Amino acid sequence: MAQITKPILITGAGGGVGSVSGIIVDLLRKQNLPVRALVRRDDHRAQALRELGAEVVIGDLTQLPDVHRAVNGCGRIYFSITVASKYLEATLNTIAVAKYYNVEVFVNMSQMTVSKMNINQTSASPQVNAHWLGEQALEWSGVPFVNLRPTIFMENPHFYHWAKSAVAEHNELRIPFGSGRIPPIAAYDVARVASVILINPAAHIGKSYDLTGPKVVNMDEVANAFSAALGRKIRYVPLDWDEWKATTLKEHVSKDGWEQHTADHLANLAQLIQKGTVEASLNVELLTGSPGMDFEQWMKQHVKEFNKND
Repeated sequence: MAQITKPILITGAGGGVGSVSGIIVDLLRKQNLPVRALVRRDDHRAQALRELGAEVVIGDLTQLPDVHRAVNGCGRIYFSITVASKYLEATLNTIAVAKYYNVEVFVNMSQMTVSKMNINQTSASPQVNAHWLGEQALEWSGVPFVNLRPTIFMENPHFYHWAKSAVAEHNELRIPFGSGRIPPIAAYDVARVASVILINPAAHIGKSYDLTGPKVVNMDEVANAFSAALGRKIRYVPLDWDEWKATTLKEHVSKDGWEQHTADHLANLAQLIQKGTVEASLNVELLTGSPGMDFEQWMKQHVKEFNKND
C-alpha cells in the first residue's frame, strides 16, 4: 500500500443512527490515516469526529464554495448524503470539483436497484433515479470511481425508527413488507467495504459492487431474530401498504417536515421489498475477508434500543 498523505474526504459524516460515513471515519482513524469529515452542522457529532482525530469541515454540498473547501487538498473521496430532493445537485457539484482537483478515487454510495436500471428502465423512486443519474455522470466525468450498491440497511427507519416503539411496547414488528424476502445489510459492513477500497483503490476503479447481508430472510425470520436477541417473542404484523403510506408517511411529511421526496422513496422501497427480488451477495466477504453480520448478530448489538423504557 502506498503511503496516504493527503486527507481522505468523508461526506455525510454527521449522519444519525448507523451512519456509514461516521463509521468509516472511525475505521480510518484507527489506522492513523488522515481524514477530513464534511458535516452540515457544528454540533456534538462534529465534536465527536474531532475527538477521533478527523479534520472537520462545515458545509453544504449544494454550495460550490463549500465543496471546494471540502475537496481541495484531498486525494480520495467517499461520497454519501441523506435521501433528499437536492441529492443530484450535490452529487454533480462534488463530481465536478473532484475532477477539477484530480482526485485519485471517488467512492460513491449508490443503491442496489440501480443495478437493474438503464436508459429505458427507471424507478418509481425519485431518489433511485438520482442515484442512477449520478452514476452516469461519474462515468462521463472521467473521475476514477467505485460504486457501492447496498440493499436495505438494518438501520433503515423501517427496521429501526418505526420498529422500536411497537417492538418495545407490543412485542410486534409492524412494517409494510408483506411476504417479501431480502438480505438486509448492516451499516458497519458497508463501512468496512468502503474503507478497504479507500485505502487500496487501484484494483476496484471503474467497478460497481452489490452489497447485501449474508442471508435472505422474510419478515417472520426477522421477527425471530428480534425474539432471539431480546429474549421474548416478537411477532411480525404486516401493515397494509396503502394505509401505512396514507397515515405514517403522510404524518411525517405534514408534521415532521419530511420532504415528499423522502416519503416517496421509502414507499417505493417497501413495494420493492414486498416483491422480494434481491439475492444475497458474497461481496462483503470477498472484499473485506470476513462475512457480514446477519440480522440476529446486528440485533444483539441493539438490544437496549428495543426494550421498553430504555
